[in-house]
Amino acid sequence: MWGLTPIRQRVTTAPNRLSSSVSGPAEFIKLAQDVLSLPYIYFKRGLLQAAAIGASFDVRFFDIDSESIKPEIWRRIEASPQFKQGQWLVAKHIAPVRPEDLDLISTDPDNDRVRLASMVQEMRVLAHKPLLSHRNIVDLIGFSWERSKDESGRKWPILIMEAADCGSLDDFLRMADPSTKSPDFAVSMALDIASGLEALHSCGVVHGDLKPDNILIFQISSDTFRAKISDFGFACLIEDLKSESQNSNAHPVALPGFSPPWEAPEASADVILEDLTKMDVYAFGLLACYLAASGGDIFDEFRLDDSDTTYNFDQIASLKNDTLQMANHAKKFVSSWLDTGSTQATLFSRIIDLSLCCSPNDRVDMVEIRSCLDSMSDDEISDMEMSE
Repeated sequence: MWGLTPIRQRVTTAPNRLSSSVSGPAEFIKLAQDVLSLPYIYFKRGLLQAAAIGASFDVRFFDIDSESIKPEIWRRIEASPQFKQGQWLVAKHIAPVRPEDLDLISTDPDNDRVRLASMVQEMRVLAHKPLLSHRNIVDLIGFSWERSKDESGRKWPILIMEAADCGSLDDFLRMADPSTKSPDFAVSMALDIASGLEALHSCGVVHGDLKPDNILIFQISSDTFRAKISDFGFACLIEDLKSESQNSNAHPVALPGFSPPWEAPEASADVILEDLTKMDVYAFGLLACYLAASGGDIFDEFRLDDSDTTYNFDQIASLKNDTLQMANHAKKFVSSWLDTGSTQATLFSRIIDLSLCCSPNDRVDMVEIRSCLDSMSDDEISDMEMSE
């Protein structure tokens, strides 16, 4: 995918708030090693198997191989129970420049810091100690460096991350066996995502671009799966924003990016700092509906054609801006997939009421949503124990 959606292009005209922190390779290395203590991983060969090109990153997969990694790095990887020979990892490269933008990029004095900004943001989030080992947030392993120069004659850093053996949530729900995609699976995945979001928000991190493509699925055992939140290139760090706004929670800011139709109603406008996390809460409500429907599209009736991304966004915006209408729409959608009156249908209906409100003030925080999901898991365990 080249470039951004028109809506995101408009939003990202705001200056990137992290760009002043890292203006080139030397500052990037200092941040990665001296501040964040990330290991530098040297590879003897180029990284393999291109996977996707997004707005910020070019993603490739490669396997861990003792012949391709420096011996001292390989010994450390080999000693870790987390990695093994032949395992695949992900390399996130800075996305190539669109051909029509080359002239503009070559004359822009801020080119390096702008192109590094999303990678630096992702690195800062994932290397934060409370998040570094969280079971529902993707693992950042280290960083490396491009071996070849790009179209503008520069070499860029690479982030090395764990690879999801089941792909994204979207991939998984499209390809998984129907027996796997049960209501209990939907609740389990919703709880994983809620736990990850709660951890992010407790650390002052707003994801800002929550959607099925940014949820990775890992198989833990033959019948157990785990969801992890990924892709933090458009995340916001609230402490950074506070320092720019003289600690005023009423200072309005704009999200650096989002993906329609997964955004909150206020995403394209300026939002006060204290409401930023509530934008993730709204996106979570939409994700919960997606899970309840085993990957069904809550906005399917608003598609303009059979493509994945073309909707009547004006009609969707109108729906989102009416809390009662949106809640009724979402509940009707979920009830078409789940047995009415079931515990799972009741739970997802409750999540809709807590999250899909037009006003951020009417949405709860992720602590309360995770608590709702936890309470159902506890009830299920109790039911199992009673039946035994």
